[in-house]
Amino acid sequence: MTAIITTVGGQKGGTGKSMITGNLAACAARLGARVGVIDTDFSQNTTDKWHISRSNQPAAAPIDCTVRTGPDMEAQLDEWLDADAYDHIFIDTNGSDSYELRKALTRSHWFLSPIKPQPADNWTLGTVESLLLGAREFNPQLRCRVIVSCAPTHAGRRAMEIRSTLQALKQYPALEVCRTVISDRAAYLRAWLAGQGVTELASAKLTTDAMEEVSKLHQEIYL
Repeated sequence: MTAIITTVGGQKGGTGKSMITGNLAACAARLGARVGVIDTDFSQNTTDKWHISRSNQPAAAPIDCTVRTGPDMEAQLDEWLDADAYDHIFIDTNGSDSYELRKALTRSHWFLSPIKPQPADNWTLGTVESLLLGAREFNPQLRCRVIVSCAPTHAGRRAMEIRSTLQALKQYPALEVCRTVISDRAAYLRAWLAGQGVTELASAKLTTDAMEEVSKLHQEIYL
């Protein structure tokens, strides 16, 4: 079976890229998939640090994670593919136009680009579309979804900010947006600090909404 390769990236920091990577990886692993993650953000290694915290969760579904940059990232990807080691491989990149992002997109099935529903993030959409179109010259089957992330939970502000981002996206026809919105919820931080995904947390009133968001996101992309 060929692994599904998902690159998570964009043109701005603080949009929830690593959090979405970890949560989708944990969701897939919990459903029985073999999951590997390559963290290419050498300046912060946020996903790798989350994975280290995960070692304190013996009941958590297994996920492998390694830090690789430059040609080493490609070599690691080739090694995993040749060994047929995983069903899902996630590549977490930093918030900029990097060698790792460009190379990963030429090898991926999915490009997921989280953005906050804010003007500064909307301004990056043109570059994201250019990266996508450039990658498709080498990888025509590459699919892309923009994920509205870190959205406010206050109903009035949420609707206004999401509406503004959806309007901005109309200028970039190659970019499709996920129906599922990831909100700014305390449950995500709670799970992240514990090395878990929100779908692995014990069900409780404060985590149910976040669990539902990630489950819906996973279903929308992969099922």
